[in-house]
Amino acid sequence: MLHRLRSVLARPGRDRLTGTVEVDETYFGGEEPGLRGGRQKGKKILVGVAVELREP
Repeated sequence: MLHRLRSVLARPGRDRLTGTVEVDETYFGGEEPGLRGGRQKGKKILVGVAVELREP
């Protein structure tokens, strides 16, 4: 997972995130009949977000 995250954040032409960075993940998708728990296989996809915090 970390390898995939780094490959997306370090694409050429993009500035790297610096300073304080917050990272979070969530699953996106609808409920599937017969499946229990947030990480069960189904039509859900994992979404990761990284945000650089800056002073105003």
